[in-house]
Amino acid sequence: MVARHEISEVLDGHLEDAAALLLPLAIEQAARGSAATSSDAGTAEGPAYVLLDAHGQVRLASPGADPGLFAAAPDQGFASTSSHRLFALRDPKGAGVLVVAEPLQEYRDASLETGRALLGPLLLLVPASLLGVLWILSRALAPVDHLRRTLETRGGTDLSPLGLTGLPRELAVIAQAADDLLARLRRTLEAERAFTADAAHELRTPVAAALAQAQRLSAEAPPGLVRTRAEQVEAQLRRLARLSGKLLELARAEGGGMLAEVPADPTPVLRAVVEEFRRAEPGVRIVLRLPQAKVRPSSLDPDALAILVRNLVENALRHGKPGGEVLVTLEPGGTLSVANDGPVVPPERLAGLTRRFARGTGAGEGSGLGLAIVGAIAQGADLRLELRSPALGRSNGFEARLSA
Repeated sequence: MVARHEISEVLDGHLEDAAALLLPLAIEQAARGSAATSSDAGTAEGPAYVLLDAHGQVRLASPGADPGLFAAAPDQGFASTSSHRLFALRDPKGAGVLVVAEPLQEYRDASLETGRALLGPLLLLVPASLLGVLWILSRALAPVDHLRRTLETRGGTDLSPLGLTGLPRELAVIAQAADDLLARLRRTLEAERAFTADAAHELRTPVAAALAQAQRLSAEAPPGLVRTRAEQVEAQLRRLARLSGKLLELARAEGGGMLAEVPADPTPVLRAVVEEFRRAEPGVRIVLRLPQAKVRPSSLDPDALAILVRNLVENALRHGKPGGEVLVTLEPGGTLSVANDGPVVPPERLAGLTRRFARGTGAGEGSGLGLAIVGAIAQGADLRLELRSPALGRSNGFEARLSA
């Protein structure tokens, strides 16, 4: 639009200059009483014009000029019709008014030519500029992408410094702030884990001693109220001993070191844990299903895997239907599932079972740490823990599935 406006001004200037050149020639030609010819005042190919007297009568017209075209001519200056641009120039001595007409098509053609001259290079320049901007931005944002990938690939338990060097000054400040935050989180978590582990470890010896004394008192006391009280104390001390053991397992699970140096077959660990439960409680029904094909090696440390399976089976036995069956299944792809025949757990409670001291709806008493330990091990090993109730393919029960 700016170019079109400027072109119109230029052409108007040319029309005004043409009128200034033609006015004296037209007055002289009219004075001689002859029409303009191609050799003097104008040509049929040039702009059309007429010379009007003081009463608006045509004194002189260019070859081929249509007098009706100049009916709307102004007394002075520019005017436009539907097809032409008009300019009227009055002779200072009063000899008449020269009106020059230029077809508007000339204006349109000039605008189109200019538009093509401008837009042609722009059609090449704009995509080239866009590609150049994208290339520059990709180079400039490469450190940002590197920082993002470094943060995304961090495991949930990896709180070590990022250790990024060569970043721009703006990003170096962010990386340093992230390192400081990770350091504070690491110190806080280490202090919490150390307290949990130390407290649980320090409790084991006095609890074991008190449990031994309670057992001895229960055995030596005569039947009656004293023996009953001693047996109650013994039961509570056993519960406290189990709780301290669970706290130690939780501290280890949250402390990292869940991955083995070399992935190994998980089948021997599963067999050992299930056999341990069968020996400890001969009446329990634990079914172990192992695939006939080769099993995908597990990246979990064998001790961590044993803790995980032991807590899952213990949770399934404690909260399942009395005398019910616990099914431990290992799929060829490495997915492990433990399911029981217990009551259905409501969805709103199912989502919070991996929190510390969260308990299900079963009648059995537990520490509320079993699934929290399983969740911590799964997070440390980048495994997916999925809790379902009812169990897959059943109308009741509870199932925990671990997959890579």
